[in-house]
Amino acid sequence: MIRLWLEVGPQKVPPVVRVLIRFLLTHAVLGVLLGMMLLQMLYLAVSTVRPGGLVGWYVDSTLLLLCNGACVAYVDYLVQRAKHRAFGEVRTFIGDGVLGRRDRLLSLGVSFFWGAISGVLLFSEHGMLGLAIGAVIIGILHVGLFSRAMAEMLRAEHMVTWLDLQILLYIYVTMLACFTLFNVSLQILHDFINVAPAFSMPLSSKLIVDTFYFTVVMATTVGFGDISPQTWDAKLVVVLQCLTSYVMFGLIVGIALRGVRSGSVADRVDKKVDNEAS
Repeated sequence: MIRLWLEVGPQKVPPVVRVLIRFLLTHAVLGVLLGMMLLQMLYLAVSTVRPGGLVGWYVDSTLLLLCNGACVAYVDYLVQRAKHRAFGEVRTFIGDGVLGRRDRLLSLGVSFFWGAISGVLLFSEHGMLGLAIGAVIIGILHVGLFSRAMAEMLRAEHMVTWLDLQILLYIYVTMLACFTLFNVSLQILHDFINVAPAFSMPLSSKLIVDTFYFTVVMATTVGFGDISPQTWDAKLVVVLQCLTSYVMFGLIVGIALRGVRSGSVADRVDKKVDNEAS
């Protein structure tokens, strides 16, 4: 199995704390991005009934933020359920451990937290700055994780399993979320400091969806041209995003084309190879 390097804290830390910190890291960008998208879709739905907008209303509404967190947690539950049906067990996103009942509930709680706090981050200057820094840090961690996973999977004797593909897809989707959140933060921070917009899209109720669309278009190198970077920092981010996303996508497709085996078959073959080597 793949040796993953994401170890949090010394061994003396209680297991539940280690799992909690792990979930806080792995759920952060996906939970915040999903929470922001849900909030903006709610804005689009309610603003048609309540003219004049409801930015201040729904950011100050604790009940609405809690409901948003519950929606993100429910999405996490659906993912857990789908993974259980596909693999017969629920593993962590990075695939290095089976989740028990307590761990699954902890995962739902962390998803709820990130979904609820996403609205606070979206409408706070300091929140946007912290979000940008957090997206960069988590993105760098996941690039390292991807590199180590690929080094293991590209070994000639390694047999790729569906769990391996799950790990790679999780990392790829997380990187898309990191770039989306960073682009959103960059656009809003430019507005806060009264400088030229980073991208050619307005600060509207569709900002999150527009930015996610732009990120996916850039990641797939389609480049429709309807949204483009306008400042030097935005252009550097887009260059980095295109290179990172394209290399990751190409390697994932290459790994998948080698053939995918079930986990039990791959484990037997790996054990046989290890025995022959020893």
